[in-house]
This record gives sequence, structure tokens and C-alpha cells, in this order.
Amino acid sequence: MRMIVPLLVVGFSAAFVYGGTREVSALDSGFCAIGKGGERLEAFTLAVEKAEPQKAKNPYEGWQNWCEPVDYQTTCEEHVDCQGANADHPANRPMRCYNPWYAKNNPDYKICAPGYARRSELEWREGRLRELVGQSYFGEMDHCAYDGRPIRKEGYKCHRARRSGDLLTNFMLIPYDRETTRRPWKRHRLDADLRANRTAWFNQADKYGWEIRTDKSGETTGFELAQDWGNPYYGERPRWHFGLGPFGQNAALYVRYWDVQAPPEILCREVESVEAYLRNARRVVTNLRNGIRCDGEYYEDKSPTWTVVHRAASSGKICPSTGRGSAKAKARAAKKVANFRASARAHGVDPDQVVTLQMLGAAIPQEGQNARSAEIYAVLDEKWPVEKMRQKP
Repeated sequence: MRMIVPLLVVGFSAAFVYGGTREVSALDSGFCAIGKGGERLEAFTLAVEKAEPQKAKNPYEGWQNWCEPVDYQTTCEEHVDCQGANADHPANRPMRCYNPWYAKNNPDYKICAPGYARRSELEWREGRLRELVGQSYFGEMDHCAYDGRPIRKEGYKCHRARRSGDLLTNFMLIPYDRETTRRPWKRHRLDADLRANRTAWFNQADKYGWEIRTDKSGETTGFELAQDWGNPYYGERPRWHFGLGPFGQNAALYVRYWDVQAPPEILCREVESVEAYLRNARRVVTNLRNGIRCDGEYYEDKSPTWTVVHRAASSGKICPSTGRGSAKAKARAAKKVANFRASARAHGVDPDQVVTLQMLGAAIPQEGQNARSAEIYAVLDEKWPVEKMRQKP
């Protein structure tokens, strides 16, 4: 009996950890043999060796539901035709019958898609964004006015960091409003977006552990996973060809700022897209202040402004424009800068204000970031549940 008890304890622990039903029966038979005469200790050893550990849960399970469908298959003629269509759409709202913008030349072609954002949805999305920025980077913001001005509450006045949190949110709202009207699940389908994303997928392959083969003319002849740590989704090219999420982020440029092994659809989620955007913005500020090589020459900017940070974060290019290019390209670039400056002022942001790392908040630590993300979503859903949007007209 002295020998049987410890073996039973060890055997039970092994069966519990590995959870294999077939191995448990083998262990049981082994215990019987041991109890009878101790002639089958090998059965216990063999069963433990064969047992396989449980695999960790994939943090990116369910990515299929994070972005809107690549193509709305349900055609329609009237709104009533869309009842029950695309019920699993991430917008979580009824479908309506629309002539999509990419089919304006064919007014008879209509599809079931979510309706345009109402004021209640815009306010709800802004509330979630402000809570996200406050929770993630500056702590609670309960005592702060959402227009960026501190208010008094029981003799308490906002700290400077909390005012910065409001300023940072206002800055984030500029691309948020421009790109998607605050809808994180959007895919961006403009021809310019598609071209830019295809180019980035080709150029950024090595950063995701992939190798792209080309012929002498530069045409792609194949691609393959070249590193063990490589992104398992990178070979599915069409998934990387859209601008994604609330900021219209170029998937190949931005996914790695969250996780080099994440699917591109991660950018359709609120916490991950905001953090990826801000990690890139911090990189821009750090590199400009420390100095970088631009066209073989040393360049630094000790006082980067919101305009500079936005341009670099949007284009992926930190180096300033060299003035080269066609007159049309220069005109487009100048128009983008002018549009940003006007939008920044409308959102309460001085486009010429110098940006420091402290104004961009504290980053979410990469170790354990998925667990931290889940905690932030729990807070968002508690303070800004979807019912808040539905209660308003």
C-alpha cells in the first residue's frame, strides 16, 4: 500500500493535466497491475510519454467577424428585402438597401448594407474612444470634460496628463472621422487604397517572415514562409489588400505594430487599431528627435508637430518631402496638409503644436497585451454598452 498511494497521486495529476481519455484508461490498467504485483510500471511511463499537452487558445480566434464582409452578396430592391440579411455583421445593426458608391454608374444595382451612422452612433463611438484613450494611456478620466477643458468636481481639478488625454483623443478623432465616420469595422476600397496596400504587402514581406520571388521583369512568381516566427496569414494576399479599421490603416504597415503574427483583421478592432497607430506615432517622434538618414543625409527634428506626426503616421514615411515629383503629386500633398490643418483646428488641435512622447501616452506593454486588451474591452462594454447607442434617436 505504501507504494500504490504516491503512484496514484502522480498518475492522477498527469491524467488531469494532459486530459487524454485514452491515456487515462491506460493509466487505470497500469494501476491495477501495480496493485496486483507491480509488474506493469512501464504502462504508466508509456502513457505519460504519449500524452500531448493542451494547445494554448488562439487569441485571434474569430477574426472572420471583425471586419465587414469583403463583398455584400445580398442584393435587394427595397429596404424590406434586407430583413435578417448579414445578421453577423460587426456593425450589429439592421441592414438597409443601398446603391453602393462604387456602383454609382449602375443605379439599379443595390445591396444590403448597414445604414449611415446616426448622431447617436457617432456620440457612442466617440465616448468609447475617449474612454479607451483614458483607460489605456492616462488612467481614469471621470473628472475631465470631453472638450479638453478641465472642470471642478468636489474640489478636484484635472491633472495635466488627463488634459493631454483629451488632446490625444481629439487628434485621433481627425482620421477617425475622415476615414470611416467612426466605424471600426470598415474595409477601404478606393483604388488608391488598394494600390497602396498591394505595394506595401510586397515591400513589407520580410518584416513578416516571408520571402517573395520575382522574375527579371519584377513580376511576382511566388512567395513562401521563410522564418519560423513568420505571420501565418501573410500568404493570403487578398486579405491584406484593403485599408482596414477606423483609421483606414495599411495592413502590411500597421499589423506588426500590434503583433507580427496577427491577422490583418486585427485592425478592425478598437483597442488594437488605436495602439498600433500610437506605437507608430511614438516611433515617428523618437526617430525624428534622435535623427535618421534621409536620402543619404542626416536629418533630425527636435520639435515635431501634430502635422508632421500625422503625415508620417498616415503615409508611413518619416523623412520629409524632397520636393521631387510631378506638379500634380505636389498639389495633392499640399492639399492633404491643408485639409489636416483645417480638420485639426475643427477638433481643437493646434496643428503647429510640438508633440512629445508624454503627450502620446504610455504604451500598452507588449507582454500580455492580449489580456490587457480584453480588460479594456470589458471596461468599454461596461461604461459604453451598445444599449447606450440604441437608446438615442
